[in-house]
Amino acid sequence: MKMKILAITLTAIMAVSWTLPAGAKGTSAETKSISAPTKGISAPASGTAGTETETAQTETEEDSFKVEIIDELTVVTPYYTITVPDHWEDAYTFMTVDNFTGKWLKLFHTDPHTGLADGHLFSILLTEDEEYEKIADFDLIGELEDSEGNEYHVIAVFPTDVQYTREGRDAYMALFTNADTVLDSITAADGCVYEKY
Repeated sequence: MKMKILAITLTAIMAVSWTLPAGAKGTSAETKSISAPTKGISAPASGTAGTETETAQTETEEDSFKVEIIDELTVVTPYYTITVPDHWEDAYTFMTVDNFTGKWLKLFHTDPHTGLADGHLFSILLTEDEEYEKIADFDLIGELEDSEGNEYHVIAVFPTDVQYTREGRDAYMALFTNADTVLDSITAADGCVYEKY
């Protein structure tokens, strides 16, 4: 499975991890980390060869934002599930961020040559913050109440600048044009209630 998972939360130093499960396409388990001068920690994805579900978990001081990947096309969070189109398989990756602004699921196009994140497609933000309108390019797509009664605005956040190279434009746009399809696929997780706008 080529799916790479980036898991990031904001706390002290940013560390980004990409993990391939053991035995994936003839490889052994492999994790690469990059440190950057911003706040955050990460936990690599866990999984075993032959299973269809991988789990990525990020931890903050208060709670965790756990994500499961099922068959590479379905991403399950504690709050909602999204499904991406079939042609996204092996063509996207994501990152989770749980910080003071909210809970982010950021989706990226992956470079077919390197397999690394190549361009931000869009993000799904769950926020309790009423000042979300300060975000540059967003759509309020719904409201979500979690199993503990916390209420969140569900925001789609889009990049404000070019996210692809000349060579990668067509591959990026093949995914980006399906943003509405992915956002329309949001369904509430067990115990949560999602009201779509």
